[in-house]
Amino acid sequence: MKKIITITGAGGTVGLILVEHFLGLGRNIEVRAIERSEIAMSNLIDISRNSSNLKNFLIDLNSSVDLEDVIKGSDVIIHCAALKHVSVGATFPEELAIQNVCSFGNIVRLAKKYEVKKVLLCSTDKAATPTSVMGASKLLLEKIVCFSSNKKTAFAAVRFGNILNSSGSIIPKIISRLNKKEDIKIVDNKMTRYVLLHTDVIKLIEYALHKMKGGEIFIPNVNSVMIVDLVKTIVEIFCEKNNLSKEKIKILTGENLYKENVNERMANFDELSFLFESDGYFILDMNGKNYGKSCKQINIPSSEKNTISKEEIKELLIKLKII
Repeated sequence: MKKIITITGAGGTVGLILVEHFLGLGRNIEVRAIERSEIAMSNLIDISRNSSNLKNFLIDLNSSVDLEDVIKGSDVIIHCAALKHVSVGATFPEELAIQNVCSFGNIVRLAKKYEVKKVLLCSTDKAATPTSVMGASKLLLEKIVCFSSNKKTAFAAVRFGNILNSSGSIIPKIISRLNKKEDIKIVDNKMTRYVLLHTDVIKLIEYALHKMKGGEIFIPNVNSVMIVDLVKTIVEIFCEKNNLSKEKIKILTGENLYKENVNERMANFDELSFLFESDGYFILDMNGKNYGKSCKQINIPSSEKNTISKEEIKELLIKLKII
């Protein structure tokens, strides 16, 4: 009997990583991919031509009538769908809040109705100390996760940092500006961000699915980068490859229009009493019952610590063939 894994937002960066990963595990897994973007669905359809184990559904998650048949029979749901850009949340705050919260509410309700074994929410480090509508909406979803589990269905979440070269992230934006010979603007010279590789995403998801009991938030212990170092390194590599003078590329400091955090945290001070370290990951258990005594001596992860050097950034970008 096939294990059925349903992935929402399956055409996005994380969704596609997971679709390809689970399809690669063999014939005993059926992947149900939910997407509402036509372009993203087109990519999923191309993948499905080579795999009969991928079933695609063009669905708006706020339409619970269409969603119900997909959820029915699922063993696992991984919820990746979301409006995720801080700028979109600042421009359309009510729409982002409604979309993110209501869509997950439908998932929760139907998962309980059809006794889905495990539901895993893909969240973000911005939920730890939110200064944006996007981060605040993710924090609310995490709180729903913490208190929604029952005897039949376990809910948990993972917090990601910034996945290198993901759709709409800083690297493709910088490369686009370089191709157009435009100046590059950064918010703050001291700004740092966590970075994850595709392999980090898969390992975190697999670990969470294996370990979850209900109500936890799983947090990776990953390195971070100085944004200004990342930008300068991308400029250097791009100019080397295209025989251009890097001195002609201006890197400017702009206004923090969306009041983003200069540094990110994977957890906040109020969560420290519920934070545990296990197998190289952090586990946030607000229910306080699954992992024994809390480890208050843990230093709260912050992106201003453990930043990698420009040389390490260059090696990483070249190795991954990002530029």
